[in-house]
Amino acid sequence: MAAEPTPAERRARRWSLAALLLLAPAALAAAGWRQAIDLAHGRELRVREVAAGEAADYAGATWRVSDFRVLADEPDPRLRTPPDRALALLRLKGRVARDIGEDWSVCQLTLVDGAGRRWRPGDVTLPRDLQRLIEPGGVSAPTCGSVAFSQPKAGAEVEFGAIYVVPRDALPTLRARFSVLSERPEALAFARP
Repeated sequence: MAAEPTPAERRARRWSLAALLLLAPAALAAAGWRQAIDLAHGRELRVREVAAGEAADYAGATWRVSDFRVLADEPDPRLRTPPDRALALLRLKGRVARDIGEDWSVCQLTLVDGAGRRWRPGDVTLPRDLQRLIEPGGVSAPTCGSVAFSQPKAGAEVEFGAIYVVPRDALPTLRARFSVLSERPEALAFARP
C-alpha cells in the first residue's frame, strides 16, 4: 500500500491541477487563433462592391472588368452545353501600381449569384472556330494564376480571364469576384455591365 501524501505533496498537486486548468485553455486558444486566421485568409468575408464600368484599387493594382458576357444566349449545339446552362466569359484588367512579387499567389476569379452560389472557372477547351467567335482575336486570356506567377512590375498592365459554365437562372444576378491570398478576407465584387 502506498503511503499517505504529505501536506506539501497535496499542495503541489493542487497547484499543478490549477496550473493545468489555466494553461490548457490558453494553449488551445493560441493554437485556435492561428487556425482562425488561416480560415479567414481562405474566405472572402469582406467583399467590396464595384459598380459596372468602375475600377477599384486592390492588392497593388487598379482593377476593372474588361469583358463580362454570356457567350450564347440560346443553346448552341456546337458548344454542347445542356439547355439549362450557359457559358460566361469574364476578363479582368489591372494596372499595377507597385512590384507585386508573390503577393498575388492563390488568386481566385469566380462568379457568384444573388443566392450566394459560386462557380470557379471551367477547364473548357473549344474548337478553333468557336474560340475565334468567343475570344477577342481568337486568343484565350491567361489565367489568374499564370499572371500571378509572372510577378508583374509597377506600371505593367495585366489581363486575365476565364470561361464558366453556369445555370441560366443565375445569369441575371451574376457578379464577378476577385481575391488574392495576401488580401483576404477582403475581396472585390464587380457588377455585370
